[in-house]
Amino acid sequence: MRFADRGNRIRTPAERGGVLRALCVPLLLAASGCGTSHDPPAVLSGRPLHLYDHLDHAAVSGAATLLAGASPGVERTLLAVDFEDGRLEPLAPFAGFGREVAGTAAFAGVVRGARGFAGGASAELRGDVPHGASLRTPPIPVEPGQLYRLRYRIAVEGLEAGRGDLFGGPSLLLYRVPPAESEEVAGILSQPGREKALRLRGSSDFRVTRQRGAASWRLEETVFTVPAAATHMVLSFDLSRSKDDRSAHEARGVARYDDIRLMARDDPLPLRHRELDDGAGPPHPLKLFVQLGHRARPYATEARYALAAPAPSALTFETEIPESGVLSVGYGLLPAAQLPGAPPVTFAVEVREAQGERRELFRDVLSSDASRWSDAEVDLAEFAGRRVQVALRTEGRPAPPNEAELLRRLPEAGAVWSYPILHSSSDRGRLLVLVGIDTLAAGRCSTYGYQRATTPALSRIAERGVLFRRALSPSPWTLPAFASMLTGLAPGRHLAGEGLRGERQGWRPLAAGFLTVVERLRRAGWETRAWINNPLMTHAFGLDQGFASYVDYATQGHDEAAEPGMSALLEYLARPRGHDRLLFVHLMDPHSPYRANDAFRQRFLDPDYSGRFVAPFDSRGFDAVIGEGGAKLPERDRRRVVEFYESAVAYSDWQLGRLFEALERASADAEVTLLVSSDHGEEFWEHGLTEHGHTLFDEVLHVPLVLWAPGRVGGPDVVEAPVSTQDVAATLLDAAGLEIPEELESRSLLDAPARHAEKSRLLVAENMLYGVQRMAVEQGGVKYVYNQQANGRPGPRAPRPAARHELYLLDADPGQTRNVFRREMQRALPLHEALARRFVASLGGAYVLRLDAGGDASGSSGALRWEAVLTLPPGAAWGPDVRDLVWPLADGSEAPLRVARRSKRKLELRVEARRALLAFTIQEGAGPVELTLSRDGRPLAPAQVGLGAATTRPGSLPARLDDAALRTEAQRLLDWRSDDPAALVARVPVLPELRRSAAQADVDAELREQLKALGYLSE
Repeated sequence: MRFADRGNRIRTPAERGGVLRALCVPLLLAASGCGTSHDPPAVLSGRPLHLYDHLDHAAVSGAATLLAGASPGVERTLLAVDFEDGRLEPLAPFAGFGREVAGTAAFAGVVRGARGFAGGASAELRGDVPHGASLRTPPIPVEPGQLYRLRYRIAVEGLEAGRGDLFGGPSLLLYRVPPAESEEVAGILSQPGREKALRLRGSSDFRVTRQRGAASWRLEETVFTVPAAATHMVLSFDLSRSKDDRSAHEARGVARYDDIRLMARDDPLPLRHRELDDGAGPPHPLKLFVQLGHRARPYATEARYALAAPAPSALTFETEIPESGVLSVGYGLLPAAQLPGAPPVTFAVEVREAQGERRELFRDVLSSDASRWSDAEVDLAEFAGRRVQVALRTEGRPAPPNEAELLRRLPEAGAVWSYPILHSSSDRGRLLVLVGIDTLAAGRCSTYGYQRATTPALSRIAERGVLFRRALSPSPWTLPAFASMLTGLAPGRHLAGEGLRGERQGWRPLAAGFLTVVERLRRAGWETRAWINNPLMTHAFGLDQGFASYVDYATQGHDEAAEPGMSALLEYLARPRGHDRLLFVHLMDPHSPYRANDAFRQRFLDPDYSGRFVAPFDSRGFDAVIGEGGAKLPERDRRRVVEFYESAVAYSDWQLGRLFEALERASADAEVTLLVSSDHGEEFWEHGLTEHGHTLFDEVLHVPLVLWAPGRVGGPDVVEAPVSTQDVAATLLDAAGLEIPEELESRSLLDAPARHAEKSRLLVAENMLYGVQRMAVEQGGVKYVYNQQANGRPGPRAPRPAARHELYLLDADPGQTRNVFRREMQRALPLHEALARRFVASLGGAYVLRLDAGGDASGSSGALRWEAVLTLPPGAAWGPDVRDLVWPLADGSEAPLRVARRSKRKLELRVEARRALLAFTIQEGAGPVELTLSRDGRPLAPAQVGLGAATTRPGSLPARLDDAALRTEAQRLLDWRSDDPAALVARVPVLPELRRSAAQADVDAELREQLKALGYLSE
């Protein structure tokens, strides 16, 4: 048996002591003949295409230059329309696409230049005709995988009230026209029957990614790609978006369009859902991350690592079959290949012994409208001990005429195979299981002393394993907390969940540049699967990185939301598997609106209750609870809310018990490690509010953490020393026998002496969902919280904090109700310095203004009043927040800071302190920022201002901040020197891992509705 080796060598079963029989073997991709021909497949370019490690890596020989993406280039204009200033050009009607526009036919044409058509005024669409109005372009040829940018100005007036679907906007219509007919495409698409047959599925309205301007005229922009199967697109500018392209919704009103520009870029396709970027190199056209339907649930989706294979083609590999050998493989059709009227595709698995005939052991046929993943378990036991050739064959589509055409068609090939794994059903493998129970507060678990029996199953696991008495989450909400659990990095390092475009308008996903623990295990030959429910964990937010299968059941807010995922996991565990596996299951039920099932509600709800929450909770009922208004609820109603939560916790615990029973059985044949934890807890008016994401008190950060690893960890064991849920990452690597990288901020919990010894460990929590940004650090029973008063938007869920500095002595005040900062400031200062190091590490891409009056920052010489005025260049816009870190005064009192004025282009800051760090970001635009500084009412001289690491002085003030001259390492901001100027202006470089990240999660309309229902979005 040969194993591919590219720096992450996969160990043979012999080297593993016979524990593992997962054969991650080289594959040869080749184009076979047409139909059912069994001629030996030819190899592309005379050399093999090697894939290994469950298709996680690809090395392309010979074909690399043909498959590589196009090199970056400049934008080129495909279509530009400027109605106001354009010169008149005669336009021919486009048959089949004309619509009545103010009593005349709507004509359109492609303009080969910068200016265009339709006369000397804006195109005006009036909706007082029966079917609305549209202005459409003729078919525009497109390139597979091309990245496009569309910009336009729009003004909409007088729409009929109460109809949310009536508004102006563009639609994208996609078609696949046979090459022989491409010259007559306009005529072809004017025929209703042909137009419908050639329309690709999945054509959808645009989602605006950027919007600027006043209520009348506004500039909108979207960036999009087209499916690989498309050959032409039509842009339709509508008064109201058409859902079926045959008639617009009836509408009343006017939509005006102007300055329309469609541009194409030569950049390689950057979207993660099209080409997989696993952190090891640039994405490759052969490797896909394909999201299809799920066989068990019509509303669920499953995303998998996959390999595109044309039909006909064959993936072949040679190997020795182990005893009780089984080949597990998935297969499906890409959405781009689900064409109306296309022939079905046959998937087959064949085996051939040396000099023998091929034998077909598996065959399935998928019709052209198949939209879900399928799986095959092929029994190869009869070939045990023999060397055979295994072929994964696809048939049914026309063969490409030549190799170049085959390579061009690979992304649109239609047929895809997912993670073929050859293993022995009789061998013992290792099994790592991570259970994340959303919104589970340790203080509401009977395992941690809660008075009601909410978690008996968790207690049973703890009695046989290790209970961590004080496990803290690094963030009070889902996205950054689970990102830390899967990367071993603090939120300030990975920045997943960082706000974009203002509070709650979007969140930065986990960048593909970070290597998750899941990806590390995949590279070592592990199978990785996940079953999730939270919309903040979908592919759009990057937490799926490394999982070969990622199933999203989308049952959040439903009764028994955990049922489909847990049942699928139990079904999977019931099948023999002789290889290493990492399984992650996420249970959503304790999250609002706290839905369990009738049995658990009857157990925990007071039967004599007679208030406003008689029926099970829903999202509207929860709206009456969150924020300051919930504090006014009568005590009986507040208790009822807690009872709903308790029933949901108990239901999740029952599901956990089902899993534990299955793992006890599995431990007889596999080496099992189980970790159970949560992303965050939940508040119930302990500090006046409920829900999560807005404070850093224990009810939100203190979560359960239990470890069970029979044979490796003895129990019962209770660890009093504080730990972080970030430690899950290092623990999984340790359980897998892999090295823990030094850059991880994570420690293995399997080492008994280490987990008991670090009672003075420093733990940090950060990255808020609502309100101002806060940071907390805990060490040795002392907790310090810094509240950044300059940023955020206070509201019902997150009122502005009463103080900037908070200090709690946990032994005397476990409920964190007495802020003793002024009295115990000396105990807070070292923790404040620790937070300063975390603060500057999280400022990648930000401009930073460091103010220093000299001497001890907390000295008794009094505060100085600083004033800063920053002015943006035209076309630029501020980022969401101004972030601050102000050192406390000598007596422990506040150092006042406020944003005196913030307009579109100007920002005025005032702070009274001896030392402070202020950070701001620019959302968009280019050009230097102007800075004016004064201290105690007197302007600073240029000699008192430093620029960048070299601390060069500006020639004059206002200073023009040249970005290139400002760059400095974050830690330099804390390197205070006596010869430094009073004010230092710098820009912290963006982390390399973040440069490859999308700027904003792709939050589509459906996902946005899910987030609103769960309380993450309020508008």
